[in-house]
Amino acid sequence: MLNFSYLRRPQIYKLAAVLETKRLVHQDTVIQSLRDRLSLQKASELKVEAISTGVQTSGTKTEVLDRIISQYNDVISPNVTTTGLKMVPESVISIDVGYRNLAFAHVTKENQVLRWQRVDLDIDNHHPSHSAISVTRFVRQQLLISIEKECAIVIERQRFRSMGGHSVLEHTLRVNMVEAMLWSAIQCMTGPDIAKEAINAIAVEKYWSMTEPDFSTLSSAESKTPNRSKKKRSQDLVTHWLDTNVLDCSPSLRTMFSAEKKKDDLSDSLIQGVAWLNWRKHMKKCILDTHLND
Repeated sequence: MLNFSYLRRPQIYKLAAVLETKRLVHQDTVIQSLRDRLSLQKASELKVEAISTGVQTSGTKTEVLDRIISQYNDVISPNVTTTGLKMVPESVISIDVGYRNLAFAHVTKENQVLRWQRVDLDIDNHHPSHSAISVTRFVRQQLLISIEKECAIVIERQRFRSMGGHSVLEHTLRVNMVEAMLWSAIQCMTGPDIAKEAINAIAVEKYWSMTEPDFSTLSSAESKTPNRSKKKRSQDLVTHWLDTNVLDCSPSLRTMFSAEKKKDDLSDSLIQGVAWLNWRKHMKKCILDTHLND
């Protein structure tokens, strides 16, 4: 048995709190408690939980539940405490992939925008032997400068086909190649302490449609062009955040966004990063609530 008699009472309380926190995330019973609690929910309630954690909502109730539990299980890995990196990091770098219009936003968990930029990777020759140089230079010289240890990186997951089409466009192949090179460079230049995750754009859109009612509002004219309306909705949401000071954004970044012609790419990178942080905050709250109620 461990002997803590040499510690003063405040030190004992502090140690007990640390041990309790570590016990919480190291016990499989936490995941089982989450599963037991969520399995009692109706399908509609489980769908809300799925949207709140950023997972796919399609499929049977069991399939949705399994996805949610898998997401929680990834977050509370054996090496991370409830205040650790993979729960709610200090900040996240969110990337909207492109080669002429790549955008990234560096946002803290307090919704302060540290960096926000659209980048032309200046790729003239799209053979990997050439484009890899531009992508690697961007990651090393722009993306990863001055990032703290407790930072996460999320990248929008790309698709090979859009709107159910049979053909794969050359532009799509180029963007997918940039995505692969980004992942390769980031994995090589960062350690395991930096959380990294691919984000489904549909999950982001569903989240903001649920939490920001105006985001999902479409006029009859806009409904005929869903891609265009999505871009407009993301721009409107970010503009609303800036106008109401939901975000702590410097005057220079506000001016940059106001003057930017490609506001949709900047907006997408920002709302993706904020959504990801909110997913993590929600999961942390649910884990703590489950533990306290057991």
